[in-house]
Amino acid sequence: MRAHFRGTLAALLTGSNFISSLASATVAFYKTGTTTPIDEVIYSGPTGVGTLPNPATADASGVIEFWLLREKRFDLYVTYPGFLRSASRSRWRRPSPPTS
Repeated sequence: MRAHFRGTLAALLTGSNFISSLASATVAFYKTGTTTPIDEVIYSGPTGVGTLPNPATADASGVIEFWLLREKRFDLYVTYPGFLRSASRSRWRRPSPPTS
């Protein structure tokens, strides 16, 4: 089972008092503490061979969803007009099994 991540990118935009989803934001995946892209394949689904580029693009709702072969710690950099680039260090985990 591949490690899964799904999240909505949102931020307080420059000149705004409201949190907004970052529709079509660019998301780059780097080795922790560097500007070196991760070596792993970024999959577009839990199975199959479909992949995403690095950097990837969030959907129209600001959602980014991807899978890796295994859990990994890396930096996620988000770029969006009016939003200062930032890093989020994370260890993406497999989802919990469904409960009955």
